[in-house]
Amino acid sequence: PRQGRIRLATAPGPLPLHSSFGGDEGQVSNAANLANDLQDTVLHPKKLADPHTYLKIMTEVATIANFGALFLTLVGACYHSYGYMQLKNAQDQERNTQRNNPHPS
Repeated sequence: PRQGRIRLATAPGPLPLHSSFGGDEGQVSNAANLANDLQDTVLHPKKLADPHTYLKIMTEVATIANFGALFLTLVGACYHSYGYMQLKNAQDQERNTQRNNPHPS
């Protein structure tokens, strides 16, 4: 078993895998690239058997999904911050009301 792992780990792949994390492209460009890659894959049947095509598509989907998760995290943080401010204001208002009217009738 151990020899098989070593042989598998040192076996060279057929093609090197490349990745790109360019910061100059926007999410609209990523979505357009994804649409173009999907269209290209559907129109050229030979690309259906190419694993690099799927890796490129999965990378673009992951990039878009990560951006969406980051955006939703920001929205959630803003929502919770707003709720915290509302809670603090309500507590202050209650404290002020109790000070101004110590014995309610």
